[in-house]
Amino acid sequence: MPTNVQIKWNKQVFDDVNIEGLQTGLEFKKKVQELTGVPVDRQKVMGLGAGILKDDANLTNLKVKNGQVIRLMGSAEEIPEAPKDKPVFVEDLLSKGSSDETAIQFYPSGLENLQNTCYMNASLEMLRYVPELKNAVVNFDGTNVSELYEKDKTLTRELKTLYSQLENTNDSIAPMQFLNALRTAYPQFAEKEQTELGPVYSQQDADEFLGNLLSSLENMLKVKDENVIQKLFEGEFDVKLQCTECEEEAIHSKEKFKKLSCFISQQINNLPYGLQKSLETTLEKESPTLGKTALYSKIQRISKLPNYLLVNFVRFYWKQKEQVKAKILREVQFPFSLDVFDLCSEEYQKELKETREKWRQLREEEMKKKKEETLTGQVTKKLKTVNESSSSSQQQQEEELIPIDQVEDSGWFELCGVVTHKGRTSNSGHYVGWVKDGKGRWLQFDDDDVTQVSEEDIKKLSGGGDWHCAYMLLYRKCRTAP
Repeated sequence: MPTNVQIKWNKQVFDDVNIEGLQTGLEFKKKVQELTGVPVDRQKVMGLGAGILKDDANLTNLKVKNGQVIRLMGSAEEIPEAPKDKPVFVEDLLSKGSSDETAIQFYPSGLENLQNTCYMNASLEMLRYVPELKNAVVNFDGTNVSELYEKDKTLTRELKTLYSQLENTNDSIAPMQFLNALRTAYPQFAEKEQTELGPVYSQQDADEFLGNLLSSLENMLKVKDENVIQKLFEGEFDVKLQCTECEEEAIHSKEKFKKLSCFISQQINNLPYGLQKSLETTLEKESPTLGKTALYSKIQRISKLPNYLLVNFVRFYWKQKEQVKAKILREVQFPFSLDVFDLCSEEYQKELKETREKWRQLREEEMKKKKEETLTGQVTKKLKTVNESSSSSQQQQEEELIPIDQVEDSGWFELCGVVTHKGRTSNSGHYVGWVKDGKGRWLQFDDDDVTQVSEEDIKKLSGGGDWHCAYMLLYRKCRTAP
């Protein structure tokens, strides 16, 4: 059989490696150890047969081609020595009543990447921090579901299992059962592409995944005869179609939406302006007056806001020459507090103004109180501090208890989740989730690697280069004035 192969390890390439006479995977690994210094037990060899090369594999049966590329993963570094000092565990600190308990940070579990599944992991982590949705999923029983929705039922049931696992472990989870259910319900997520290492699962679009998942959940999740997905994510447009080529009577209609799209052009550098321009477009349709296809302006205005507002930056476009969905890297800044008042219909704005006026009056009262406290002097202020702090804390807790659907619409939203993409095309690169948890911390979910980040880190996700670019944003309706 051909005896020369090429071995790629990190940035090193070993050409014309002679493997004549080697019979088993173990013998091949020993040869590799001589070249690279990577111990046999640390080697992951890919490119010889399907998957990772096993020690007992018969090389003769693998039909190795001359010049075949073999990829090696593994570290040649020596294993660190055991620590000289006895390690101290978190449990030991807490059992001894350590006064520094607040310095111990616990982060939630992440999801393992099962070969280009970061699009799924990042999106699931963002939805996980919508408490109303997570509660509905965890309480899903699946009874009285029509056979027509069997795939949706299975997908929802596996999501329930996955979210329950994440809440009850400190270890990362491999979401294999959910992934299998997803690929059964939506076969496009099982597509593969050919690489030098053989067929691998393709990278997918996080926006497409979210849309399909929410569609399945919409078919399954109901609480007290109310559709959970519609209640949380669905808004409504007033739509006006006007012919630009004749004085034809405008066509008025209603449209439902579950996300807003921000189309990116040379003029767009911030989200509010991008959303405004995206709601004013043109299209061609048959004109009954002219008896031919004519150009119409389409103006959309929000007539009902959702409780959670999903926003998609339309960063990908089809590049005909290269036959790929290329990415627009342009920087588009997005606010932590988003005001969509100007995107709403005039009639709906009247309702929003009532809430905004209440907030304005409350703000004036608070400013008046602060001014009076300043005038009364420091002594009086010190006496009031404890009571005011207690009152403020109690008020905040009461506000948190108000169900989100009972909070009055104001047009103001607060950022609570981001899905970013790093890379140049939609079928490559890497997705990461960023969420604001119930403690007010911003957490980064890079698959199974979970870390805390700052608001400054979130601001850097606006794009403009090869760093992580915001692709999906999740905003929650504000409970109080921002």
